[in-house]
Amino acid sequence: MEYVQDALKLFVILTTKHMISPAAKAIRETLVREPLDDTPLNHKREQWEASSRLVPTPTGANVQKVKVGGVACLLCEPDHLNTNTVIVYFHGGGLVEGSAETFRVWTSRMALHLGCRVVSVDYRLAPEYPYPAALNDVLAVCNALPAYFDCESWCIGADSTGCILALSAILKLSGSNRIFPSRAFLLSPSIDLSFSSASIKTNAGSDRVVSLDVARHCAKLYAGEHDLRNPDISPLFADFQRIPPMLVLVDDSEILLDDAKRLKQKLIESGGVVDLRVSHGLWHVWPAWGEFPESINALDDIKQHIFT
Repeated sequence: MEYVQDALKLFVILTTKHMISPAAKAIRETLVREPLDDTPLNHKREQWEASSRLVPTPTGANVQKVKVGGVACLLCEPDHLNTNTVIVYFHGGGLVEGSAETFRVWTSRMALHLGCRVVSVDYRLAPEYPYPAALNDVLAVCNALPAYFDCESWCIGADSTGCILALSAILKLSGSNRIFPSRAFLLSPSIDLSFSSASIKTNAGSDRVVSLDVARHCAKLYAGEHDLRNPDISPLFADFQRIPPMLVLVDDSEILLDDAKRLKQKLIESGGVVDLRVSHGLWHVWPAWGEFPESINALDDIKQHIFT
């Protein structure tokens, strides 16, 4: 009898561990991968921007347009600032879509939850501005950030292809003792535009958001004639010598899962400190999709990583 009870307890623990909240499940069931079609890129951008403007900024967050290092940014800050630490954030979107506006609600939620300023960079997009335009923009912001806010510490955050800019910027700044982030966090990192990770194939059927065809198309628009394995374009192939302590969040259903796992291995081999957390049953960059338990937990993880 005790054996049966113990087995039932173990079953409950294991199944509960892999269950997602009803709110997350409801979102996941609506997700459909974007197809590679003939819709003009400008039209896709306009649709995303228009949809974003319909969603109000969370109460208690203040948003204003600023220029840091000559680059347009969106500054999100809470009514009650708890720390002078600043987060500079690089959004995803394949480096061809998205903007600080389309991630306004997410970066505002981040500012509220962490009690700090979040600077979301409106870097230039391909194909109008291919590599290295976006990287030059984020470097300009990073170099100007400490003086602009007179802050003692600052952090880098990014999601999806924005993680390319995050890692590349860190590598470029690694020779500076004055202008270097104290922490970094990456959400569902896409950091290999040659798409050589094994999960690209093994998770092709389970990823509810990222289409490999679309990702490859965006990669070509961004890289142009440059080698897709150029470390500035695919930082997974870079030589990591100095990296701030890093938190990486990814779901086990993503085609980009192994990008995160390979990054962890490289960082460990280079003597870095990395905390890789793999969720189950969610999707690409789930923390940015609204207020639900798993998203709030992710913000808790980010807060703990940055401030402890």
